[in-house]
Amino acid sequence: MEMPGAETSISRIVIRVIAIAAAIAAASAAVALYASTKKAAISIGAGAAIGAASFIALAVAVSGAARPGPAGMRAGLFTGISILKLAVVGAALWWLISRSIVEPVSFLVGFTAVVVALVFERLRAARAGDRAG
Repeated sequence: MEMPGAETSISRIVIRVIAIAAAIAAASAAVALYASTKKAAISIGAGAAIGAASFIALAVAVSGAARPGPAGMRAGLFTGISILKLAVVGAALWWLISRSIVEPVSFLVGFTAVVVALVFERLRAARAGDRAG
């Protein structure tokens, strides 16, 4: 059973989280550019971009698994997208760090911007009394 408007609600949450994460990453990159190096700022941006793409892929997998249809097909879709997402993120991370394209700690700062944005969004929704986002 699917709630009416659930997909729209998920889309709004994803958009808000990505916007917040982008603002956090931009501020962090600006600080890094001023206080550290250009490579640190680029690393934060790369981490935020990969973190945002990973979050969007997760949202697509979850919304696909929540749609009506055979349970096995939904579970397979969720599992397939999740495994593919993990492989792509892992490969991208390995490639970026092994070639010294990004600084690992700065990359992690950008990547975790999505997590911080999720916390902010959940606090905003709780304050607004918004249960579904």
